[in-house]
Formats: sequence, structure tokens, C-alpha cells
Amino acid sequence: MENDGRVVDVTNISQEDFTHAYGGTPFTIKAGQTVTYPFGLGEHLARHLARRILLQGDTSATSYDAKNPDKAGGRGVPIINETNEREVMTSILSGQATVETVQPKSEVEMLKAQIEDLNKFRQSIEQENKPKGKKEDVEKPKEKAIESAGDKPVLYSDKADVIKELKKRKLEFNPKLGKDKLEELLK
Repeated sequence: MENDGRVVDVTNISQEDFTHAYGGTPFTIKAGQTVTYPFGLGEHLARHLARRILLQGDTSATSYDAKNPDKAGGRGVPIINETNEREVMTSILSGQATVETVQPKSEVEMLKAQIEDLNKFRQSIEQENKPKGKKEDVEKPKEKAIESAGDKPVLYSDKADVIKELKKRKLEFNPKLGKDKLEELLK
């Protein structure tokens, strides 16, 4: 990308506002106004402004006159050529510079950034919900001890463990009940 970061000033040197489309989007430069554009866009607008200026400056006859044919045998003379177009463009374009550009991120890079942001948000929520104070002051969650078939207490850390024990003992239960209700069935 040879023009990445290049910018150019475009000055409307005509007496009329100029509007021309680039990529389907119209760009307007008021008469006498100078606007800074990325190089490719600026050069495109300058070329079309130069052509408009050259066409407006044409004073030749608008129809063929048989009594006074021009030197080209009646076919006319080109109004715009590469040389005069470039001369007018030179007076329109000025102040070329290079600025630092930010390279667009790929879809995967944007996804990774989104994941990182989501995890930072989750961690901040966890920090807010953490009990405040010294470690000794914070109570550890107590696991309930339930008497099993013998005198030895059994600890169930989650609902899945309670359901396993209920199935093991072949007791009927509703799996939609909460852990506390299911533990009562084991007593």
C-alpha cells in the first residue's frame, strides 16, 4: 500500500462549489475552500475538478462551421489532454504529507479483544461481590454433614452428589427439588 498514510490538500480554485462522487459517496468542496483528504481520494477529486475547469474554459464553437473548419479537418481539437490536466491538478493539489495510520484489525483480532474485555468485566464483577475484610474474618462455606447408614457423617458439596446418593440408595425423588430438600430425603 504505497499511499497508506499519505494525505494531500485539495483547493477548489474555481468560482463554483464542486461535488464529485468517490466510491458512491459525494464529496463537496466549496469555491476557494481547501480540504485535506487521503491521497487517493484527493487525487481523484483534483482530476475531476481539473477536467471541469478545462471544459468550462473551452471557448471554441459548439457546432461545426463548414466555412471556417479548424486545422483538424472539422473533427475538433481535444480540450483535455494529459499535460494540461496535470498542470491544473498541480495548482489544485498542495501540502502532501504522511500521517500515521492505524491498521484495521482482522475479525479474529477483534474477537480476541472482545473476549479479553468480557473477561475483565467478569473479573471486576467478581471483585465487587467478594466479601471485604481480612481472610480470618471471611467465613468459609460450610458443607452439611448428613448421617448415612452408619455413624459416619457424609459431606455433599453439591446437588449432583446428593442425587448420586439418592440413586445409590434407590430412593424416589424429584430431581427438580433444591439441594436442601433432596438432602432431607437422605435423613
